[in-house]
Amino acid sequence: MNTTLTNPSIDTLVLGATGSIGYAVTANLLARQLPVTILVRNRAKAEALFPDAPTLTIVVGDAQDAALLNRVAIGKTHIFHGINYPYNEWFGNMDTVTQKVIDAAGHQKATIVFPGNIYNLETHGS
Repeated sequence: MNTTLTNPSIDTLVLGATGSIGYAVTANLLARQLPVTILVRNRAKAEALFPDAPTLTIVVGDAQDAALLNRVAIGKTHIFHGINYPYNEWFGNMDTVTQKVIDAAGHQKATIVFPGNIYNLETHGS
């Protein structure tokens, strides 16, 4: 008996798949044999993290590239936004990429999963 939980209507784009939370999400979806696309800057790192994953598609690029993000998001039901920046690079980058994720998801009517972070609670000089 096959006990693998699958849902053919779920097709997820994971951003930040080579980070700790994005990795866990990607590994979980792949373990369920669900289709997953990851947008990464380093293909070799992604291939090392996710070997022998028949339901995985790796796309190399940057989520700040709105045209690429929109193309990769086509047909996706969910977009996991696991992107983060070092605190000193957060302002001006995180808001921009998050808006691009919102736009891409909107075009596809995809659900955004955003775990968030606590950077906005940081006080300067701490």
